[in-house]
Amino acid sequence: MQTRVLKIGGASLFAPHEEFSRLVTHLRVEHLSGAYRSFCIVGGGDTVESMRTLQSHYPSLDAQTMHWRCVRLLDATWEVASELIEFYTPIENADALQHALSDPSPKSYLVNVNAYYTPADVSCEAVAAGHAKVLIPQESWNTTTDALAWWLAYRIGAEQVVIVKKTNCESIENLAQAAQDGVVDSEIARLHRAAIELSWADSLLPTISFLFEKQGWKYHTITQ
Repeated sequence: MQTRVLKIGGASLFAPHEEFSRLVTHLRVEHLSGAYRSFCIVGGGDTVESMRTLQSHYPSLDAQTMHWRCVRLLDATWEVASELIEFYTPIENADALQHALSDPSPKSYLVNVNAYYTPADVSCEAVAAGHAKVLIPQESWNTTTDALAWWLAYRIGAEQVVIVKKTNCESIENLAQAAQDGVVDSEIARLHRAAIELSWADSLLPTISFLFEKQGWKYHTITQ
């Protein structure tokens, strides 16, 4: 059984009902199969984009402060997703996350990003990481839930990161290309590259896959 981190983008959450329902149906089938232990996070979509609009209107706003405002807004999309994906067990805080990690059985969880990514978490990780501070997400607009999914996988030792996308990703060969094409944020590519440069064995790095619709749901795994 594989442990994976699944990231559902805000664009999927804010999609028309029929479109999101198809994704939920697919996730339910996987949940019932017992093939994975899944830790899912949800993006902010239009909720977070409203903050980006404010930043563009008022450039004097501090980008780091705006970053954490956006992270706090993820509480709302997590709550909504908890109602819409009712077969996923919601994880609201760090204690609940640790409890879930202690259970090796194939279950599916919906993790509030604030359960593992707060200013305090970043500070503690920075102290513990030492020379590996490059593996901590930047507190800026470069960091979206793409990078935060990777960081969760890094912290819990997950074997796979799956990013749900609305577009066909078959032509994507690696993270650098995905970031350049705007398919993922630039920070996930930086984090993954930094991990490789720190001489991590490939077996210790999570694989990166995209999940998208193409005559049904399809996975596409990219190279490291």
